Amino acid sequence: MINVIVEKELVAYLRLPYYKQGDDIAGHIPKRKNKQDIIKIFTGYKNQMETVVSLINDMIQVLNEYNNQHDDLNSIFKIKADTHNIQLIGPPKIIQTLIEKNIASLMDYQSYYEYHDD
Repeated sequence: MINVIVEKELVAYLRLPYYKQGDDIAGHIPKRKNKQDIIKIFTGYKNQMETVVSLINDMIQVLNEYNNQHDDLNSIFKIKADTHNIQLIGPPKIIQTLIEKNIASLMDYQSYYEYHDD
């Protein structure tokens, strides 16, 4: 994997364990349909969604901490999204903090240019 640096920016993926509601809950349904435990299925799905909310809250905290010190977040940080991908583009300091907290992962060179439209 090649790390992408664009004009002093890093590009990363937001790492949310969320895809599509049907596909996500399907991961909690056992293969043997006669062995379904409905409460267990929805509890697993709820736990997955709570993880998503927790990661977003952690990201908001990181972004707030930066913005409280620098007050320029909206001019230096970008978000791009499509169906299954959320890209975070910003200063290495912010992106590296998100990576260290397992909120984001670096985007490789090829993926960046497949999704970059500037």
